[in-house]
Amino acid sequence: MTHGGSQRRWTGLLVAVLLAGGCVTEQQEGVGGTAALPTLDAIRRPRSVEVIESGRRPALRAHVLRVELPLDAPVEAAWEDVDVDAIDPTIRDAWLRNGIHIGVLNADAIDAFIQHVPPALATRNSLVLTDRPDPIALYRSPPLEKRIWVDLTIPPLSPTRTVLRNGHAQLLGRIVREEPLATALEAEADDSSSADRANEEFDLELQLHHHLEKPTLQPRLPQEKLLDGRIFHELTINLRLRPDQRIVVGLHRVPAAEETPPEEAAEQQPDTDRITDADAVDKTPAAPAEEEAADAADDVDQSETDDSRETMPSKPRYEPLPSHFGRQLLTGRRLGRNVQVLLIITFDP
Repeated sequence: MTHGGSQRRWTGLLVAVLLAGGCVTEQQEGVGGTAALPTLDAIRRPRSVEVIESGRRPALRAHVLRVELPLDAPVEAAWEDVDVDAIDPTIRDAWLRNGIHIGVLNADAIDAFIQHVPPALATRNSLVLTDRPDPIALYRSPPLEKRIWVDLTIPPLSPTRTVLRNGHAQLLGRIVREEPLATALEAEADDSSSADRANEEFDLELQLHHHLEKPTLQPRLPQEKLLDGRIFHELTINLRLRPDQRIVVGLHRVPAAEETPPEEAAEQQPDTDRITDADAVDKTPAAPAEEEAADAADDVDQSETDDSRETMPSKPRYEPLPSHFGRQLLTGRRLGRNVQVLLIITFDP
């Protein structure tokens, strides 16, 4: 299989999912490291519905496309096609400090975005449904195996970080509906209103959540249990969307710094008066030395793939990943390779 054929196959798959949505499939790694075509069994029926359905009109219906890319795959060109200015800049910067890139993909930018996304190792499309007004998990990380931190700094407030252990990192979503109950029931009973709802704007709320289930004897629904832990309300994103717009969530990588020539490095003097985030931010107890050493070792492992072990690059493309919330939520392993996760979310209001 040629590289061009692999690129065309991956591009065709992403186009079909972005334009159609709703089919839940998962492709294993194909020849040449690109996503294989879906199997007949995957096309026939969804493999997973993440939330219990009911007979009422869903309060939220979302198609979540998870695209797994090599950890060091360059995605900057794809993010040029995403409207990041649609997010409040203060909150957007806070998400970036936590390693998460987020923006809105407009309908007229889909073609360019698809062309700029690198070939995927695997994809999975999930359908998320709920008839409850509460936030629901759109995406959930594997269990935390070591401590991570979340930066809750919102200027002009004092810098603050919180260390998290155990549980899961989650991305929550909720469509905010403020219509009176009588109006909602009338619209639900009127089939002719469904076409109007498909074209109207809606208010969306996105939140980061540390899920840590608490033991209790009180009977609860599975969705209620998934909200145990702490929702970071300080980082809540509120925006208005059209049905033809999509939310894109990805890992934020910091490009590797340019090497300083020896003669310039000798002239530079350390700025001892400067207060860094590490000096003034963290209000949590310092981690033991062995944990910090383990984090540093993990950063080295995250910054390289199996391919890079065979041919070491002369210079890394990105800085090592810190142990932040985004690393836990949007990285993982597939077939022995470090991967980053790109989420493309479509909402049906």
